[in-house]
Amino acid sequence: GAGSGKTTVLSERVIRILEDGVDIDRLIILTFTNAAAAEMRHRIKAKIMDRPHLASQLIKLENATISTFDSFCLNLVRQYHYVLGLPSDIGIADDILLHDLYEKELTNVFERHYQNQDKAFVDALTRLYDKNDRLLKEGVRTLLNGIQMIPNRLAYLHNLESWMYSKEHITQSLEDFSEYLRQEVISVSKSIQQFLQSGIHEIHPKLKAFYQSVESIYGFLLEDYSFDATFSQWVNLDSNPTLPRKSKDLDEESIAPIKAIFEPIKKHISDVKKQLQSLFSSNQTDLVRAIDETRPTVSLIIKLTSEWLEAISKRQKELNLYDFTDMMQYAITLLETNPSIRNSLKDTTYEIMIDEYQDTNDLQDYLIGLFENNNTFMVGDAKQSIYGFR
Repeated sequence: GAGSGKTTVLSERVIRILEDGVDIDRLIILTFTNAAAAEMRHRIKAKIMDRPHLASQLIKLENATISTFDSFCLNLVRQYHYVLGLPSDIGIADDILLHDLYEKELTNVFERHYQNQDKAFVDALTRLYDKNDRLLKEGVRTLLNGIQMIPNRLAYLHNLESWMYSKEHITQSLEDFSEYLRQEVISVSKSIQQFLQSGIHEIHPKLKAFYQSVESIYGFLLEDYSFDATFSQWVNLDSNPTLPRKSKDLDEESIAPIKAIFEPIKKHISDVKKQLQSLFSSNQTDLVRAIDETRPTVSLIIKLTSEWLEAISKRQKELNLYDFTDMMQYAITLLETNPSIRNSLKDTTYEIMIDEYQDTNDLQDYLIGLFENNNTFMVGDAKQSIYGFR
């Protein structure tokens, strides 16, 4: 957990490596905040000063890489700016300026398509978006946000449509969806069975009738699972069992415990039904057809996103406005397209050390993978992760 001495573990390891005769500037030590990097540098310096025989490392410490991932990438891009065709004074811009740049370029991309009366664009607006481009723009923004942590974003977008609509991907998606539905059936049927076996309904004929309606209406969820049958019946479920009302011979106290158990079951069934109905299908054949019908729209959103990304990149170069994600993408491009630079970094780096590894994202992982050589030492704590997928 926090404060459990992970930073101490790293700084002790650094000293052991220095004792073995390795220079500090051959280590790359990465953290997640500037404060953590400063603290790490301070600890290492204090430990070196306690060991006079390591005094030569104090000079090298000034240029040693003990920084955040962001600073590491920025320094790498600055060092090789000429290879990437970027200015030497490349820096990080204000978020508001970048947001304005993004939005202006998105407007320009859409304006071009309006002026050209691009058929796919006009068709999509007419067919799906009621001649209003707000939701289409939202789709483009959502896609770009979703790929920010993917390396080589333009190449990824270029291959995205053919991958999404490949037979293998659709088959896998249907299998995943069927498994999701099967798990929902297991969960709901277990709750229904426990409810039916509770025996509370024996106390009154009206409650007995209610239990029989639960068994009748939700009976398909108690049968053996079949994708098409379950899917179809769940989507077309047109009513829920109705709890009996309070009457002269049935008081609130008798109804309350049954209501407490039944209402969550009913909500669960209704929530899944809403999700299934949003697919506009009621069997596997319909579902495959529905997926296929999305292709022109998805293709358009991918095309608009690619054009937007290219326009952003061009404008950023003109105005010299970047964020740290751009720096990481450029660092990846640099190492991927320049084997000599990549190999030089690989050869001069004795060890890569990562503090709070649980907080790394896919892009940072990918970057490290480009120059690591089975020489990465990671310290982390899953309980402190800021990324849910780790």
